[in-house]
Amino acid sequence: MVKRIKPSERLTGKIRDVLDVLFYGPFAVLKHIKIQLALIALMFAFGTFVFMHFQDLAPLAAFTASVSTITTIGIYAPNIVSMPPVEQVIMVFMFIVSVGLAASLVQSIVTTVVSREVLKEELVIKKVGRLERHIIVAGEGRLLIDVSNSLKKLHVEHVILTPEKDSVKTFIHGGTLAIYGRPVDAQRALELANAKRASVLVCTFDDDGDNLLLAMNAKKLNPKIKILISVKDKALANSLQSSDFDMVLPVFDITSHVLVQAALSQDVVGVFLRKNDETREYPLILEFVVKRSQKLDKMHNRTIMVLSDGKILANPSQNAQIKQGDRLYVFSETLKEAQALKAFFETR
Repeated sequence: MVKRIKPSERLTGKIRDVLDVLFYGPFAVLKHIKIQLALIALMFAFGTFVFMHFQDLAPLAAFTASVSTITTIGIYAPNIVSMPPVEQVIMVFMFIVSVGLAASLVQSIVTTVVSREVLKEELVIKKVGRLERHIIVAGEGRLLIDVSNSLKKLHVEHVILTPEKDSVKTFIHGGTLAIYGRPVDAQRALELANAKRASVLVCTFDDDGDNLLLAMNAKKLNPKIKILISVKDKALANSLQSSDFDMVLPVFDITSHVLVQAALSQDVVGVFLRKNDETREYPLILEFVVKRSQKLDKMHNRTIMVLSDGKILANPSQNAQIKQGDRLYVFSETLKEAQALKAFFETR
């Protein structure tokens, strides 16, 4: 079952977010600069060894001299003339490295530390790791945004998984949990999105192959997860109907079918998303306005509901009384049948 966000959980979530910033935030930033820190430490250690060996300095003094030299501050300047040739060569190497690599590393470290984007993305990953029964919406483009907005209006807990880094930042700024992940690295991306504890995965990539790759990896991580996948290739959609995926939606096929049927009949108000294997058409929902009061009679088998005076009567019986102005919502297997139903109601 999909989890909805309760008002009482929002305060708890905010408290956890504050605790994450205080206790997890510093470690999250350090994780991003550990390589740069390791290289800087290695350079300082090498310089310390050089000054201890050639200048006979104490460890702390040698370390100070190393930091001074590599950072180009220059508070310690040994006599170059009296240096042995080997030390001179090493010092030249240290100067060259310190001007280029050390300066670049320090700048990278400072940029990462002061950047709020890195911290925000790490905190999102931490928060996603606590979720249960959430929905993962994976993909890109307009369809991804529309699905996310619909879930947000319903207060359904969900996570965006997208290969678009700018989109990740936009979603996070808008208060939506979003994680960067590419289909080629599907397993890692799904692990970050906590797919093992998710209830539903919605795949909306433009490429059918990307959707399949993500869906198959999700089933490996969580065999119970519900998979909803949009597919553009009609033949592929037909072949996937017998797969482990819960719903395969051939988006273009459905859209074109509905547009054609709606163009031919103004009574079409809805469509079922599963195609009838025999007719190869998507069943329709038609709306008819009752012209005179009467019993529903034999049409009750086709009538899904009746809208009368703002009230809904679902699955009405054969003896249900309908009156002028009521709206009937009727099920139709094919467009041909829809036209026959329209002709039938026009005579009633």
